Amino acid sequence: MEKSCKTIRNLIFAISDVDNDAAINMIFEKKDSIQVIVTPNIDHLMRFDKDESFRVLYSVADIYFNDSVIIKYLSRFLWSRNIRNVNRGSDLTIQVMSKIPCDGKVLLIGGEAGDDFFIKRKYGINRVEQIIPDYGFYRSSSSIDKLVDQICNSEPDYLFLCVGSPQQELVASILKDRMSFPSKVLCVGASLDFIAGRQVRAPRFISSIGMEWAFRMLSNPRRLFSRYFKNFVWLVSVTFKSRNGL
Repeated sequence: MEKSCKTIRNLIFAISDVDNDAAINMIFEKKDSIQVIVTPNIDHLMRFDKDESFRVLYSVADIYFNDSVIIKYLSRFLWSRNIRNVNRGSDLTIQVMSKIPCDGKVLLIGGEAGDDFFIKRKYGINRVEQIIPDYGFYRSSSSIDKLVDQICNSEPDYLFLCVGSPQQELVASILKDRMSFPSKVLCVGASLDFIAGRQVRAPRFISSIGMEWAFRMLSNPRRLFSRYFKNFVWLVSVTFKSRNGL
């Protein structure tokens, strides 16, 4: 993998284009190191293109999996790589949870109160802890330091960062320097909401044609319309520049 992901094309070529089973094997094959896993989508690509600080955060990742059907469709057209697979963060989270041994230690960052007990019951994992950071924690260096210290003191085998982007990538980048124990660090956004049923996944046929974003936006327009509109405008701009050699 190319670690100097300074352009979108670099990032696209850093993506591990494998099916979900192979993705899970990649996550579990290294047992003695810190491993940061991210799942790029269109919103991440826009941040990556516009924000140098986000590119720095994203470069810390060890594994990139494609979380967008739109990236799959446009990868060859815009960036000269034919990505064939989509590994949604929520699907990977479910598969990883299902494979964690009962004595593995899991730490959830984010979600809602009680998600730790839900995960224990659903997946038969005996040691599950949860930390729900204060809203806007990422704006305070002392709050970030406190959270990082709590994570390091917990020493989880599997860490699920579910606090949205770029907050989760910020925490992961700091942890990469401070962790002194092996751990799988998964930046998986709203995955806990999907697992717990607080958010409903789009029907499979809608997802297969790249319209899951529309389903999600219509289910929560107040929160998502502005974000997806910005993504759309950016994507049109990137497509125009690419087709015109700009």
